[in-house]
Amino acid sequence: MTSETSPEEREVRRSTWGTSILCLLCGLCLSLSALVGWWRFLDMAQPASVFFARVACVIVGVVIILFSLVRRPAFAVKFAIPIAFALPLIMLFSMAIYEPSAAMHTVKQSEEVDRIVAMITLVDLEPGMPWIKNRDLRSRPVVRNDYTLIDELENEASFAQAGFFLALIFALVLTVVVVARRSDLGYGKGPRLWMLVGGLTVCAVIYGVPLGVGHLYWHLGHEAEAQGDYSKALAMFNKAIGWDRRLDYDYAFHYDLGRMYGRAGMTEQPDYWAAVADTYEATGGKDDVQVNTGYNIYRSQIANAYCNPAMAPRMANTYLREANVRFDTGNDLQAIELLRQALIIDPSNIEVRWAYATALTNQAAYAEAERQWNEIIRENESAGLLRSKFVSTLTYRKTLTARAWSGLAWCYFATGKPNGAEACKFNATEVGSSYLPITQD
Repeated sequence: MTSETSPEEREVRRSTWGTSILCLLCGLCLSLSALVGWWRFLDMAQPASVFFARVACVIVGVVIILFSLVRRPAFAVKFAIPIAFALPLIMLFSMAIYEPSAAMHTVKQSEEVDRIVAMITLVDLEPGMPWIKNRDLRSRPVVRNDYTLIDELENEASFAQAGFFLALIFALVLTVVVVARRSDLGYGKGPRLWMLVGGLTVCAVIYGVPLGVGHLYWHLGHEAEAQGDYSKALAMFNKAIGWDRRLDYDYAFHYDLGRMYGRAGMTEQPDYWAAVADTYEATGGKDDVQVNTGYNIYRSQIANAYCNPAMAPRMANTYLREANVRFDTGNDLQAIELLRQALIIDPSNIEVRWAYATALTNQAAYAEAERQWNEIIRENESAGLLRSKFVSTLTYRKTLTARAWSGLAWCYFATGKPNGAEACKFNATEVGSSYLPITQD
């Protein structure tokens, strides 16, 4: 009479070589996925959270490989599967909450791209010859960047690269292997429930406490503001920034801070003057006098464009709006110089770079225009998986790239490089990135 093997006895039993090899291959693939890029935003250095997620993925893969070699993968895979699924999500949350510079840049540039596309799609792409029609460079009067945590995670995910998705895919494959070979792996239970609950609790504390306390101080600040206690309101808002660093990148939040500084009589603060300037421009609409006033306030009253993370993008947008005024009044060279200064202040502002490239092209400054169009294409096509039109669902990015190829084609055409113009024309009409040989480039 035989007795059924208990789960504890089954767990120490060796698996067959077939099961062990399958687990070993999954572990190897997980390790290799960490060697492929996980996230990229233009020229920004790899955030620390991305680096640590990739290192953890390698460790998980190596552990699976080692246990598979001794034909006891069961103990490793039941912990590796939830960890492998969690790593990409932990990376996104860590970046959003503890590395807001990366998260906020993704939100910022997505909004800039939306504004560009809203402008350039007013003119259909000419399939026969890539001309640039018109020069409507006018931006919105005042740019806000109100956002939520979901906005951040969504924008971050759009910059994810192949390794990020491969880790999830191979974690799923490993799950299928475990389910299919469950009897051979020789265990009856997955990770203990208290382990999973404990892991979720730790994540909730790590990511929830900064957001929760920051939100509490944010509400206390608005409550003090409603009661007219502006000094207390400012103290609460600054505590909110200390807990939730994302707020320091929010233009709208800094605009409110500027208003509070004014009511508290703290007019030496840069945010106060930025709020005054933005108010002039917002109420002025397309009134050139109001735009000029806002620009002059930024230029004369704010000595340091990097006094807080939100200031430089706001100032660059002000220079962009002032450049638009100069274009409207026929002062093209002054406008180009303002756009150049705006790029120095905020080099990642693709809206300013687009206006700059278009203006240079219209002024027949083709050598510099070529460099700017190439930079736009490089930046736009190197963001996550967006360089592949067969992967990306964000078609507006491809619209931007197509029109940039069109602008570059005109520069080549005007400078006597027909082969380069033809290659760019192909890329523009195909909405892709087929880098054909370009002569004299």
